[in-house]
Amino acid sequence: MAVRLLRPCLSFPGSVYKCLATPALSARLQSTLTDTETASHTVPVVTSLDISAGLNEEQKEMQSLALDFAMNEMFPNMATWDQQEIFPVDVLRNAAGLGFGALYTRMDYGGTGLSRLDASIIFEALSHGCVSTTAYITIHK
Repeated sequence: MAVRLLRPCLSFPGSVYKCLATPALSARLQSTLTDTETASHTVPVVTSLDISAGLNEEQKEMQSLALDFAMNEMFPNMATWDQQEIFPVDVLRNAAGLGFGALYTRMDYGGTGLSRLDASIIFEALSHGCVSTTAYITIHK
């Protein structure tokens, strides 16, 4: 059974993530067309939503910054960190410098004071670069 790669899922350049269509899903979609339509059209498969859908402008900016950081600083090193058991202290410091540390800690305690929703938007974006590093950031506010 072959799996067909469709297109990059994320809306930023250089994305390595792809949307996949399984043969069963393709067959189910193709079965809704007549033989003539199947021969002349490719059925588009929607497998993901715009990750910024429903966000306000400020949230979109935070998400964009976190995605850029994740893809430029974390993703290229993720496999090496895991394979060589490296704890990326310098990357965590850079993340903190961008305000990604202590996200929902009150400002009077040195945090950014974001809501849990805003923090989760940032954590989700960072997880595109390295899930384990992002998990550390979420646990150690």
